Amino acid sequence: MKAGVLAFLLAAILVHAPWRLAVLAGETLVVSPGFTRVSDADDQYWQALDLEGRLVGLGWEVSYVPSIEHNGQPAYGLTNFDAHTIWIDAALHWNARYAVLAHEGGHIMARGWLTTHQHEAFAESVAMLVAHDGFREHARYCADFRIDSILTMFVHWRAIYRAAGVLEDM
Repeated sequence: MKAGVLAFLLAAILVHAPWRLAVLAGETLVVSPGFTRVSDADDQYWQALDLEGRLVGLGWEVSYVPSIEHNGQPAYGLTNFDAHTIWIDAALHWNARYAVLAHEGGHIMARGWLTTHQHEAFAESVAMLVAHDGFREHARYCADFRIDSILTMFVHWRAIYRAAGVLEDM
């Protein structure tokens, strides 16, 4: 039953949503869930600084901190809506910072009525579109909550693309 629902959602995305989200949904369906590995490259230095500037322009403070935990688990980034602050792990290389900034930017663009898992799927989908760093690690993150991820990509694909466009200044 669960596999049938996932297959239906994936088929609906393939027909309904743009191809990059459809590929992410397909990867989410087949990849093993787990803590994502981040890039150790630094060639997206300027893109990361540019994205940080856009987030600051949207009224958010971006801070680089030594380590981040959320609910007792290590995290690469965290968005504090009350303080309008985004925290990024200072130990990350620039390419990873860029992807994490895009993810946290996705959070600030997500609709308020989404569940926690839907918020994460929305933000990770935005990060995949903005960072242009492949599908696998984004899918690994979304695979922890496959059904919510695929459903969010299907239902909110226009808002996901709009959010990515704002973050990319399109």
